[in-house]
Amino acid sequence: MKKRILGKSTQGRDLECFVFESENPNAKNFVLMGGFHGDEPEGVWVVEHFLNSEMAKEFKEANLYVIPQVNPDGVAASTRVNANGVDLNRNFPTVDWNAEAREAKYNPGAKALSEIEAQIMHDFILEVRPILFISCHCYIPQVNVNGDCKEASVYLSEKTKYPVTRDVGYTTPGCFGQWVLEAIGTPSITLEIEERMGKKLAVEKFPQHFVETFRRF
Repeated sequence: MKKRILGKSTQGRDLECFVFESENPNAKNFVLMGGFHGDEPEGVWVVEHFLNSEMAKEFKEANLYVIPQVNPDGVAASTRVNANGVDLNRNFPTVDWNAEAREAKYNPGAKALSEIEAQIMHDFILEVRPILFISCHCYIPQVNVNGDCKEASVYLSEKTKYPVTRDVGYTTPGCFGQWVLEAIGTPSITLEIEERMGKKLAVEKFPQHFVETFRRF
């Protein structure tokens, strides 16, 4: 495992990425991430648990990039938004990005990629060009998909008992998953963990399924 610092957050915290490299020179790249929203701790906990276990080392046929906290300032403050009050998952340059927000917590920023954390993730994705990524959040339980990753999403749905969905029930202009799909054609799975599930149950239920989910793609 190698540790990379992708950059610094608005308040100067490291945006850390942990890399598990395959010995296969033709290995494909996958990404697992959490902590887009700092008030969704289950998403951080399951990624950190996966990182600190032996599970990632089992995925030897691919290169795996693990980012536990996309929004480290928000995680530190337990807020959805970053230190500038911007929802990072509305700050990406999707075709439908706009400056309107139905609530303050969905503030998309003054313009797409106005936030340093979004800029870092933008550059990282264009560098690594994963073929699939999983992002862990908390909301209504579901396996939400962007793009074509049917076998992987169905597998994760069967293991978690969460339904596969194509939208979360409301519009999400500027969201990361949609931007990645538009920019490089990469599909994604957003695992929406039940809110307030708690650390013990979350780390028992989800991390052991990530490697096999990637393998099903």
